[in-house]
Amino acid sequence: MQIKKSKTALFLIAVMLFSIGAAIIYATTNNNIAIEPTPKLSPTPEPKPIVIQVKVTPWGDMYRKEPDTKTDFIVALVYPDNNTNFTTNKFNVIFNAGAFLWIVEKAYYTSDLISGEQWIDISKSQYTVDLQKTFTFNLTNVPDGPHYLTLIVIFHEGTRNNSTAIFSVSS
Repeated sequence: MQIKKSKTALFLIAVMLFSIGAAIIYATTNNNIAIEPTPKLSPTPEPKPIVIQVKVTPWGDMYRKEPDTKTDFIVALVYPDNNTNFTTNKFNVIFNAGAFLWIVEKAYYTSDLISGEQWIDISKSQYTVDLQKTFTFNLTNVPDGPHYLTLIVIFHEGTRNNSTAIFSVSS
């Protein structure tokens, strides 16, 4: 009878220890913050893509009698002054390009805002009207930080010249 009671007592102790162990394992795995499901956060909005629109318009007069500058084949930054700090993420960058008796035939720009060269469509019909051109870059969604935009102009006989606008944005 004594042996039967001790076997029963051992069995009950083993069942209790097993139950306590199972309860500890269950409590550890089901209430552990490290393995709790992550609460759903609202998605971070994706930044809007940078937009650069270029407008090319004539300036100057092909019939003038002498150059308006001492330097031929000019590409000059008109706006903004270099190292301008903008407090908005949309603004214009303006360049003038031209030379006395030489035609602006091709142009492209590079910038840290885009990859590669972006060629600008220049209307051939404008050649009968003007030799000089104004390039206006309308920039939108420009991220904060320092940036540059370089305009490279190719004149009809192959001469190249360029100018760079350096600016920063802190909106």
